[in-house]
Amino acid sequence: MSTSEMNTSDLREHILMLFNTSLSDHSLQRMQEKMQLLHRGSYYLDLQQDASAWALVDQQRLQGALAMANTHVRLLIALMEMLLEEICSCRQDLNHSLHNPVNTELVVETVRMLHKHLKDFDTRDCRNLGPLNLDNHLIIGSGQQSVSRVNASLSFRPPVVFDQLRSHAKATSAHLFWKVIGEQPPEPHQMYELQVKIMHPFVGEQGLEQYAVQGLGFTKRNLIPERFYQFSIKRLDSYNLVYAVWVDTLVLKTTC
Repeated sequence: MSTSEMNTSDLREHILMLFNTSLSDHSLQRMQEKMQLLHRGSYYLDLQQDASAWALVDQQRLQGALAMANTHVRLLIALMEMLLEEICSCRQDLNHSLHNPVNTELVVETVRMLHKHLKDFDTRDCRNLGPLNLDNHLIIGSGQQSVSRVNASLSFRPPVVFDQLRSHAKATSAHLFWKVIGEQPPEPHQMYELQVKIMHPFVGEQGLEQYAVQGLGFTKRNLIPERFYQFSIKRLDSYNLVYAVWVDTLVLKTTC
């Protein structure tokens, strides 16, 4: 039975069922976690050829492709945010309808729109963006040489966060560990950028140090006892990076 064919009693039962399933607190939390994952992830431009194709790419056209892809990612994330806002708005309206006299036709329309938004939110996944339609060839032919079109796609990699349970400081060192959310097994050869910053440095103290690290851990030595240090971790920027705004931070105090 469609929602348009329901009587008032059936409609109420359907709404109550929604609050126990798709609109439950747990379901809403999962949708919010999905949005957080999309916001904090990194997006890359991939070529659907072998790795040697990157050496033939025209750099000016590559920058244009990266800018277009960046806009594409931002629009998709904004769309997902809008869908989640609409779902929350429908949830609020339906909750109101359970406790107050309302226009049944309006409630039916709200339920219909809710189902549409839920389906769109569930099926539109920014983590698998697929092929990207580029306006120009990325590889410029020379003379009469014919160059086939390079197919490009957008890929997603989940965010990096410190493992706060394992990371700890001693008197003159900090043992740092991080992880990639939801990743099993770890990405091979992935490089990370680690920054070490002493908080409120005294005159003559080096305020910021930066390291390129492969793997999911690092020990920083030669620290000063009883001082606060701020550490930050992110994926190391690469030539095909499209969008990445998330940097995780951790503050530790060295012991005496």
